[in-house]
Amino acid sequence: MMDSPTNTDLIPSPKPPDNGVPGGQFYDEYNAKRPLISVWNIREAMSKDGQCAVKKIIDQNCPHVLVLLEAHIRRLWRRWVYEEMSILEVAGFAGGLWVLKNMKCTLSMQVLDHSNQVITMSIGNGSLAWTVSWVYASPRPIEWERL
Repeated sequence: MMDSPTNTDLIPSPKPPDNGVPGGQFYDEYNAKRPLISVWNIREAMSKDGQCAVKKIIDQNCPHVLVLLEAHIRRLWRRWVYEEMSILEVAGFAGGLWVLKNMKCTLSMQVLDHSNQVITMSIGNGSLAWTVSWVYASPRPIEWERL
C-alpha cells in the first residue's frame, strides 16, 4: 500500500493560461505518471455558459484525454489544443461520444474496438498500458456482452 503524499512529495502541474480562472492543481509523484482523464456529458456545450464551463475545466485541469458525451460541438473543440482520437457521431438528437487527446500529451492511444455506443481503446504511457471502454448507451444486454 502506498503512503499518502506529504507536502514535499507534491509536484505542481503546469500553470494554466492567465485568463482569470483560478488554477494550481497538484499531483503526488506516483499519480503524476498517470494520465489525467476528464469525462463529461456536455449536452449544454453550445450555450455560452456551457462553453465557459468546458474552457474552465480544460484550463484548470489540462487533461491529457478529454471524453465528451452528447458532443454536438465539432466547431467548438477545434479551438482547443485537442486532436480527435475517436468520434462516434450523434444519432438524431441524442448520443455522440468523442475521445480527444491533448496535442501536448505523449500518451499512445489506439482504438481496439467500437460500436455505435462504445469505444474501447488502449492508452499507454511508456511501459504502462490500460484498456478503457467509453460507453454511452442504454443498459442493453448486447452492449454488456460486448464489454
